[in-house]
Amino acid sequence: MKATNYVANGFFFHDCKGYEMRNLVAAYNRSYGLFAFNRVGGRMTNSVGYGQGDSAYYVGATPFQKNPKWTSLDHLDGHVNVLGYSGTNSKYVNIHDSAFYNNGVGVVPNTLDSEPFEPNGTGIIEHNMIFWNDFNYFLPNSPVKTVSGGLGEFNGHPINYPTGVGVILFGTDGWVVKDNRIFGNFFWGAASFSNGLDNTGKQLSQRNRFIDNKMGRNGTDTNRFDFFNDGSGKGTCFEGNSSSTFDNRPMGASTAALYPGCPAPNSSGTGVVLGDGPQFGELAGYVTSDPACKQEDSWVEHSHPAFSGIAPIDTKNFGNCSL
Repeated sequence: MKATNYVANGFFFHDCKGYEMRNLVAAYNRSYGLFAFNRVGGRMTNSVGYGQGDSAYYVGATPFQKNPKWTSLDHLDGHVNVLGYSGTNSKYVNIHDSAFYNNGVGVVPNTLDSEPFEPNGTGIIEHNMIFWNDFNYFLPNSPVKTVSGGLGEFNGHPINYPTGVGVILFGTDGWVVKDNRIFGNFFWGAASFSNGLDNTGKQLSQRNRFIDNKMGRNGTDTNRFDFFNDGSGKGTCFEGNSSSTFDNRPMGASTAALYPGCPAPNSSGTGVVLGDGPQFGELAGYVTSDPACKQEDSWVEHSHPAFSGIAPIDTKNFGNCSL
């Protein structure tokens, strides 16, 4: 079954248990392609999503469970979306054996107060291909426009999701990112940060682990930086990744403090939503780029070696970024 050009979502499952979405195609829907909300357990599999104004696949508002029923997202293809996967306040989700490429961001579990059951916690991202997520959908002639009005304001500028990133853990607690191939993302391969403007303490990124990922395709298709961590929370750690270029350009906390091995020592991290000051400043400057298309000014662009017959997104026909 195929759902195309709907003003909201392609496929929407709400308040259910043990659903399955299989062999679906979602294309150019205004918000989400495959959308599950307030559900216990389930599966999305063998499906394709492209052209969504938010994400191709979405799992949101998972209730807390003493004996969790896990949700599997597997054998999926998400490309040319604002986000490949998004999940606000989701839990017990395993995203595996899938491909997320040519999106603004590949995979984004997150915590927001717009939906119930904060925070986002306990998930796995493993055995995926996450590459070339360099889709600057903010350009004037982009075929996809974001449905989001942004995530608020900072110093009078709207806050937008970063582009040019493979994986973002935004306010997540206890996610594991392991055994993925992450390459060719022009800003960050993978990033972890909290909402430093949140006063509830729930949008806190902590206890996340990045382990045994193959970054940068053996140096032939690098991310600008393999990893970014804002230094907030406690317990986030990095271990066994094949390449580890760490973004610590502002030179606040040391690289060892921001990117500790696993398990992370108690001395790492601030324990609260506001992390290392210079790291927070870099992140804030990037997500409040004005206009938002100027995020690409921070990218390090390069050609991509051929891969699986897939063409990298070409934004030269999307117009120029200007005020």
